[in-house]
Amino acid sequence: MKISASKRKYRGFTLVELLTAMAITAVLVLSIMQLTTQGISLWKDVNDDVATTSTARVALQTMQRDLESYQMKPGANDYQWFFACKDDEMDSPESHGVKAPARKKGKGKGKAKPGALSYIPESARFIFFACAPDRNPAVSSDPSARAGYRQELASANDREGDPYLGDVNAVGYRLEYKDHIQNKAARAGESGIYPVFALYRNVVSQRRTYNELLCKNDLYNAYRGVAADSEEDIICDNVVEMNLTVNIEYISSEASDKREAEKRLATATVISSNGKGEKVIVTGDSVTVGGSVYPNARIVSAQISVTVLTEEGAALVERMRQGKARPPQPVDFFARYTRQFSTSVNLPQPY
Repeated sequence: MKISASKRKYRGFTLVELLTAMAITAVLVLSIMQLTTQGISLWKDVNDDVATTSTARVALQTMQRDLESYQMKPGANDYQWFFACKDDEMDSPESHGVKAPARKKGKGKGKAKPGALSYIPESARFIFFACAPDRNPAVSSDPSARAGYRQELASANDREGDPYLGDVNAVGYRLEYKDHIQNKAARAGESGIYPVFALYRNVVSQRRTYNELLCKNDLYNAYRGVAADSEEDIICDNVVEMNLTVNIEYISSEASDKREAEKRLATATVISSNGKGEKVIVTGDSVTVGGSVYPNARIVSAQISVTVLTEEGAALVERMRQGKARPPQPVDFFARYTRQFSTSVNLPQPY
């Protein structure tokens, strides 16, 4: 008996089919990778914007709250209640341990090196009195903190030699302009410097404010002595530009044709990144701006604007410092890597 085994044919993929399948798979993988890369890039951009926005808004809101609780004693007194000026001490090369570059004679004399600043940016300070809400329990948002503070003051007021000191803090802001990474001063003629602002805030306790700063004719130097041994908080860094402008209401002393003196408004720039900031001093019944004195004057409002560098922009600046990237056009750089914020605030009027 003869048994025959049936033969089965096994057929695999042809080379063309295999190559086609590999090509389709490669296209799908590349598409997924591209979408993933775009998603990650978008997430980084959004996260960068959120971080930048949060930092700038916190700085603006902090300054706004402080100015909204501005305190002074009006009347015929020469005590300084608000002081703002350019901080020449912070801008001097010696303050950063850097020697000024020697000028070369002959060809190219007076020309800045490539990448150098075309002007000397200026640091600034301004000091005033306020009820700082984040440091002063008397104006805290927590009712129990306010109640506890009032009880503490009441008991302290009963003790001999421990009088009621009030709820006023001296608040100082310092805007420092320098290269914070290389610790170089921002000076014209210095190459390789891409400085930015850092904004610092210092709140002096009620006790030191009462004992050392209230009713002073030279608030700036009195505050410097207190600030030297107190801790500052940095509330915003990577600031490219900042402007603080105050509106001054004053009564004109000029009267003609039997008309009474009238109220007028003046504007003063307290802080400006382009170097136009002026010295502003507020006393009990006048405001001095530079060399001009406004009688029967008060600051009624302020405008604050800040332009901050994004984290991506800060990374690009660092690569430029290291010579790993070429500086882009200023217009393109500011449009892509900076964000601008602004706010207005009305100051309380103690009249």
